Order: sequence, then structure tokens, then C-alpha cells
Amino acid sequence: MKALAILVLVVACKGSDDPKRRRDGFEIVYSIDLDRAVADRADEIKRDLEGRFAEDRIPATVTIGITGNVTVNLRDGGRRREIEEALKSDYGDSIAMQACDPQVGADAICLRVSPSFAEAIKKSALQSAVDTIRRRLDETKLDDLSVNARGDQIVVELPALQPEAMFATKQLIARTGKLEMKVVDDGSDYMKMLAARVPGDPDAQDAEIRAEVESWTSEDGTRHVDRYLTAHDRRSLGGGQLIRRYLAALAAKDPAFVVPSDREIGFERIESGTGSRRVGATPGGSPIWRTYYLERAAALSGAAITDASVSVEPTTLRPIVLLEFNRFGTRMFGDVTARIVGKKLATILDGSIKTAPIINGPIRGGRASITMGGDDRGAMEQAAAELAKVLKAGALPGPLREETVSLRH
Repeated sequence: MKALAILVLVVACKGSDDPKRRRDGFEIVYSIDLDRAVADRADEIKRDLEGRFAEDRIPATVTIGITGNVTVNLRDGGRRREIEEALKSDYGDSIAMQACDPQVGADAICLRVSPSFAEAIKKSALQSAVDTIRRRLDETKLDDLSVNARGDQIVVELPALQPEAMFATKQLIARTGKLEMKVVDDGSDYMKMLAARVPGDPDAQDAEIRAEVESWTSEDGTRHVDRYLTAHDRRSLGGGQLIRRYLAALAAKDPAFVVPSDREIGFERIESGTGSRRVGATPGGSPIWRTYYLERAAALSGAAITDASVSVEPTTLRPIVLLEFNRFGTRMFGDVTARIVGKKLATILDGSIKTAPIINGPIRGGRASITMGGDDRGAMEQAAAELAKVLKAGALPGPLREETVSLRH
């Protein structure tokens, strides 16, 4: 997996007698996985194909695997060659056709982002990271800022900062800020099987993992049943990690419990006292992690956001972040919510689910919101302000990992 180093130089410029002389500072090296940007492009191709097939009334389903392979399953095999040629013409060098696994059927079309286009995406993603960090730092109103790409590195120069401000600035730089919306697949056979296994499994009992169920009836009379797992936080290991480890060990023992390639398990952390209506949490108890069974491909991403602002939810008085979509996002959000009426749509920020409301009808206004969790109102308000700032500036193309920190003399 290709990783590029991002170098952040913190220099103490203010107060120097000689403006050209830099005082001691810090040198922090991060790595960033730009393959994530290629995976995002594969998701975009999947969503685009689904929209095109729906508009042209072509009966087909589109799935995407963990490795980014996109599979088109056609119900009318007689049009396979015609559709494959149309895809080659429309997408050109950005896609590469490949042989399908025999299990998917003879009428399937399989493709992926081409290697040459993937490299172009990574170069563009590096420049995007430069621009994103620059926009974020512009919001801080600090003087003497500089953000530039040098080879495969990004160099950020900052003025002298107090420790608290330095910590906050590093957090602002390194936060991925990746927002995705994914459909919750309730009533799946996989979760039925998993929920039946957990109560009698000694490994699940040792980890205090429980199988829960939530049900509701949509306005059209359809009955929905959502099965999921829960676990309390522990001092040594968070509940989300407890469930992840359990599922990994279970899949290793029994391949039937391997999550299908076009699905994934998402996690939401519910603070004490904030989620009792959903998972039986008691006020004052430890936070609870719960799972969601999700479609792997995102229905919408943060790229569709034009603005983010802080407000207050009128019923609960909790701080919320209001999202405004661009024209494409408005259309996509309306189409998605129309397609999944009665189901849940999860909002995922940096890999963690923040909200997963039931969609009662198409949402055409081009706006959505994220409700902040927690018990400390001041902390929630600060988190909402920071989140709005990050979402307005845009997401990094992949998460940063701090590799080294050294003093600069």
C-alpha cells in the first residue's frame, strides 16, 4: 500500500530580532494512505452506474468488493456486450475491464479503476491535501502560515504557539474529516444468523457482548427488524474493539460468518444517558458501542457539502452541525432517501457512526444535520464548532498517521 509522508514544520517566528532567523520548533512526520482516494473513486463509479441504469431502465445490480472491484450483474444477458462497450466509451482510460469470478455468473461485467488513472488520482489527492490543510489553517486566523508540497511531502510552517494552541492546531491538521452516508441493511440473513449465535457463544459471553433487536413499522406498513450487537466500554479495551475482535475470531473459525464483500459492520458509540431508548443504556453507566450492518458503498460523501454551521436541535437542545449540499448532493440525497423510505441512513464521520435515523420520506431540501453526543454541553459545543470548521474545509484524502516527532534546532 502506497503511503506518502506529510511533514509538518512548526517554527517560532514571532519575537525574533531577525525575521529571517527561525527559532527552534518541532518537526512532525505523518504518513497518509492515498489508496483511500482510489477506493473513493470506485465508490463514485458504483453510484454513477446505479444512477445511469435506473435512468435508462436497465435491470442490473452493482456491487463493490473490499479491493475496489466493481461488478455489474445484468438480468438481460443479451445486452452484456453492448453495455460493456458503452462503459469503455464513456469512462475511457479511467477504468480497466477484468475477468469476473465464475461465481458471479456469465452475464456479469467486472471492472476497476485503471492503474494509470489511480496514479493520477493519488497525485491529485496530494495537492488536495495541501489545499485542505491550508483552508483549515486559514480558519485559525494565525499569521505567518505557509503550506506547500515538496516532492512527496507537505510542509506546513506555523508561528510560535502555546502548548494548548499547538495541540489544537495539530488536531485540526490531522483530522481526516471524512464524511459518508451509508444505507443500513436491516433484516439481513447475516445479522439473523449472528444474533442467533451470540447468546449461546461462550466467547461472546466472556466479552459481555449482547445481541439486541429493534423493530419499527414504516408509513407504508412495512415491518422492519434491525438486529445488532452491543458491548460496554472497558478500561483496557473499548466496546467497539471487543466486538471487532469477536467477529474476526468467529469468521476465522467459521467462514459462514465472514461479512459479505459488499457489506460492512459499522459502529456507534453511545454515551451514558443518551441512548437508553435504543440499547438499554442506564444513565451514569459506561458508554455502549452498537453495530450497524451497512452497505459498503457510500450513498453520499462529504464532497457534496458546500457549507457546515452550528445550531441547536429544538427538541433536545443539543448542539448540531447543519450540512448544506451542492446541487449534485441535493439530488443524490433526495434520490437516496426516496429509495430507502422506512430504512435507516447512517452518517459516518472518520469511520464512526454519528447518527442513523429512520428515513420517513424523501428529503429534497438539500440539508441534513449531525447531532453531537456526550454529557458535557461545553465540550459538545466545542466539538460542533471544530466539526463544522473541518467539514467546511473538506476532508483529507486519507487518514494521517503520526510517524515521528522531533525537535528542530
